[in-house]
Amino acid sequence: VLELGIETGRRELVSWARQSYEHAEVWGTDFGWFPEGMGHRHGETCCTTDMIEAALLLGRHVDRGYFADAERFGRNHLIETQFLSLSRLEKALAKLPEDTGPAPHEGRYSTSQGVAASQIGAFAARSTLNDALHLDAPAMMQCCNAAGARALHDLWRYATEPDAIHLRFSVETPALRVVSHEPVRGQLDLTSRRDGPLAVRLPDGVHHALVIEGGSPQPIEAREGYVHLEVRAGQPFSLHYALPERLAHYEVGSPGKTLSCTGHWRGET
Repeated sequence: VLELGIETGRRELVSWARQSYEHAEVWGTDFGWFPEGMGHRHGETCCTTDMIEAALLLGRHVDRGYFADAERFGRNHLIETQFLSLSRLEKALAKLPEDTGPAPHEGRYSTSQGVAASQIGAFAARSTLNDALHLDAPAMMQCCNAAGARALHDLWRYATEPDAIHLRFSVETPALRVVSHEPVRGQLDLTSRRDGPLAVRLPDGVHHALVIEGGSPQPIEAREGYVHLEVRAGQPFSLHYALPERLAHYEVGSPGKTLSCTGHWRGET
């Protein structure tokens, strides 16, 4: 609906989609976990991807403030749901009931051989707030593998424009080279391949940064979440900013059947 409203210029569709997005946000978390169904205790990577893509569309076409949502969802739950370690995946799978039977259509459409190893690089399907597998409804689903890979591409594709950095990930494009040091420290090492203005989004709630270009640091103030610079092609410089720390409590699910955890935040991680 949001894409249709943007493409056709129908503001009532954009408004409806924006309200729907904000309603869905209430049922999930600000770090990117979203339930498969309202009131469920398990999420889906597909749901996280839906919210990332909606936030990117809203950020590009409605209000740049939504880029903060996309960064938090991607930097946290999405990236953490990708299986990058076989030993960690096998440890998670060991919690599930053992299935010793053959795979349906063994050898033709599916196999029971090397299943865990084949999932390295894939994504958790029904994750909890802080676990890859929800034991009420354990599954590893190819829809989530595809959605997770697409969301990673979306975040890379829309992190920057030639004159703006919306998501503070390490990215290299024909226009910009960005090396991010988050969450260890608030620092971006930047090189533009063009002369002209460059806007950089700071973490939510941060209003000042320091620019270091060869000499002493120069303070710069943010406007509407972005610092605005004049850059020279090929001239590297660094941007330094605060990463505020905070605690947040999360509780999801339906009454009488909830999951809870505490989040330790540094900036948007």
